[in-house]
Amino acid sequence: MSRHRSLVRRAELALAALTVLVGWADVVGQLRSGSGRGDGDGWLLGFAVVATLGLTVLLVAQRHGRHLYAALALVLVAVSPTVFAYPLNLAILALVVVELFRSVAGRARRA
Repeated sequence: MSRHRSLVRRAELALAALTVLVGWADVVGQLRSGSGRGDGDGWLLGFAVVATLGLTVLLVAQRHGRHLYAALALVLVAVSPTVFAYPLNLAILALVVVELFRSVAGRARRA
């Protein structure tokens, strides 16, 4: 694996992990505030779980070199409830485009 690819992988993992952690911090903050039921706490918790699942799938997809699965995993990470940190979600979506490009480029090389 080239140095550039390794840096892209590490950057993707770091950004995805940061996004998931910020999302969980928001969920915990919302739950600790005790604002009561019906304020969307369940939705935030669900989004945080989905984002964590996406991070797990990203780790496996990167290990096996599956760029399309990595792109789909990053879409799941992008649903992380990062309140007031939407640039993280936008950066994740930009990485989705990078992974899709890498997937198409890999298929073109094999053809």
